[in-house]
Amino acid sequence: MFIPYPWLSESPKEVLVFGDIPVYLCLSERNGRHCLITLSDSHRFHDTQAISVPVGTAFEIEYRGTVCEIQLGRRLVLCDAT
Repeated sequence: MFIPYPWLSESPKEVLVFGDIPVYLCLSERNGRHCLITLSDSHRFHDTQAISVPVGTAFEIEYRGTVCEIQLGRRLVLCDAT
């Protein structure tokens, strides 16, 4: 699953993984380089409800033996060389 960078920058967005588990994604700050990933109260990562992942990377979420890969888009800004 690919998540484009502009989609992350607006506000926490819900993505359903494994059909019905909500995962919330948003940038940790405006035009940020890290994405905050939070879960609903019904689920958690080993010992926390939220983690931070650099944008422009992919990560995997595993639930009950099934793996889902999420790729976070990264904004690249081009400038004139002259």
